[in-house]
Amino acid sequence: MEFDDVLTNQPVVIDNGSGMIKAGFAGDDQPKAFFPSYVGRPKHLRVMAGAVEGDTFIGKKAQELRGLLRIKYPMTHGVVTDWDDMERIWGFVYEEELRILSEEHPVLLTEAPQNPRSNRDQAAQILFETFNVPALFTSIQAVLALYASGRTTGVVLDIGDGVTHAVPVYEGFTMPHAVQRIDLAGRDVTDHLNLLLRKSTASPTFATSAEREIVRVIKEKTCYVAANPTKEEKDAAGKQAFDTFVLPDGNALRIHNERFRAPEILFQPDLIGLEYPGVHQLVVDAINKADMDLRKHLFANVVLSGGTTLTRGFGDRLLGEVKRLALKDTKIRILAPPERRWSTWIGGSILAGLSTFKKMWVSSEEYQEDPEIIHKKFMAPVYFNTLYICISATLPIFSTSSREALPGAVKNGASSMTDPAATIQPPPDESTLLEQPQRRAEKAPDATDDAAHTDAARGDADRAYEEAIELEYAKREGGA
Repeated sequence: MEFDDVLTNQPVVIDNGSGMIKAGFAGDDQPKAFFPSYVGRPKHLRVMAGAVEGDTFIGKKAQELRGLLRIKYPMTHGVVTDWDDMERIWGFVYEEELRILSEEHPVLLTEAPQNPRSNRDQAAQILFETFNVPALFTSIQAVLALYASGRTTGVVLDIGDGVTHAVPVYEGFTMPHAVQRIDLAGRDVTDHLNLLLRKSTASPTFATSAEREIVRVIKEKTCYVAANPTKEEKDAAGKQAFDTFVLPDGNALRIHNERFRAPEILFQPDLIGLEYPGVHQLVVDAINKADMDLRKHLFANVVLSGGTTLTRGFGDRLLGEVKRLALKDTKIRILAPPERRWSTWIGGSILAGLSTFKKMWVSSEEYQEDPEIIHKKFMAPVYFNTLYICISATLPIFSTSSREALPGAVKNGASSMTDPAATIQPPPDESTLLEQPQRRAEKAPDATDDAAHTDAARGDADRAYEEAIELEYAKREGGA
């Protein structure tokens, strides 16, 4: 199959998260595959002929047999530490989830900012040489999340399972010197919750890797961020409030102060001995490192992304902390897209689905001639110019529910408004997530009219945005 013919095939978008992997086809509004990015291996001796066969388990099967397996994540803090297992997970995505031939579809792969160059090198080598993909593109997760929100300007606070980063973007251009990153995220909250539960005399010990996955579910169902931790401690002591979580063995576990103490490390990393700034400080530092003329635009467009930001109360606490650090009368707006668990993947889906995006792919032939092209091409000025053209030309068409601020998006000094995270439903049941990813949320009641495009209307707009991009290219090239 010729290279040009391959590029007409639907590209594959893989959001390679530390905790969850999201994969699907460009143009779709949700990933087709969504499962924990770990590999399970039996920890007991197989003694019966009818026992489940296999030395490694991935995806839904690994979830079902979790109690029999030793679980290992091949990625830690956004960096792959076990490439053999990472290759197994990608193979599972192609063969079992998407059921396609990897050599027939270009692939867009996401990565965290400020990752080691060797991480991208190894990923490209495996995808080109083992999976024989015809073309590859890598993109920063936060930039794609901003794209999914329908904006070209803003600062994205992306908190996943392994990495937290704040990335300022202005008119489609990232500012590498202003990017802030800390290796503290959802998995650290899970580990801290496990430690707090272990200290509680009434709690069982979650010692094995499989049992730590139970702690992750407990975190998602019960934890919340306190607006005022000191006051919350006093109130909790007086009321003896608690949540009940039913363990897989049927026992009920009472969770008290651990509910808000665990996620508090996102704002106070020193609680676990880490000399990192809190996530609120991360946002302010990223904005303050941008040019002075851009700061007001960035403060007015703080976009949340990543599953950890779905923690109840997170948006309200972040707003209060950023307001405290910012200059007086600064207009602050925090946008919490309902679909922010998928924001990075959705942005990649939109971007890779553009016909003009074909200019951006690194082909297998280009890679064979010069492996360094995966660093050169993605950092070249033409890359940013082309990306901005793609984004700006499609904004009127790809308006999502997050295009405008939700009811909780707040401006400093405005009348009392709700918690940005309050409009988000709690994370759905784990089994539901594995079987069928959550559909994209409907338009928020307060969204403006230009965000009222429905999926049906988008079909009629396909030709419009393609023509808009081609026209924009023609103008740019004519003026060059």
